[in-house]
Amino acid sequence: MSFLKSLFNRKQSEAAPQQSPAELNSAGLECLRNGEIDKARSFFDKALALDDGNFDALYGRSMTFYVTGNSAKAADELRKLLKANPTSAEAGWQLARVCESSEGRRPDAIAAYKHFIEHAAPGEQH
Repeated sequence: MSFLKSLFNRKQSEAAPQQSPAELNSAGLECLRNGEIDKARSFFDKALALDDGNFDALYGRSMTFYVTGNSAKAADELRKLLKANPTSAEAGWQLARVCESSEGRRPDAIAAYKHFIEHAAPGEQH
């Protein structure tokens, strides 16, 4: 019986169209809004498996760590994002906020805020 179930599941997965990173990110954001953090992270991970430099997936994944209280992991993820996208004001802003909320990370927060100021468009607000 398990052979038939395995065959059925494989056929279903072959028939199912693969979601794009954008679709996976949208699903991840929806789960994040609904408080389904593990499910959200799973969608972001799937998007990253298809495109390991996907800004939205990296950003969303970092927020899943942040909302669960893992500020250190969130900051690490945001640093990866900034390394790949050094002119991202949004990632700099979020990194500053994450570091500001973490004990002993004030120097990191200041550096991240400086990054945001250097890269934010004139009049950009957060």
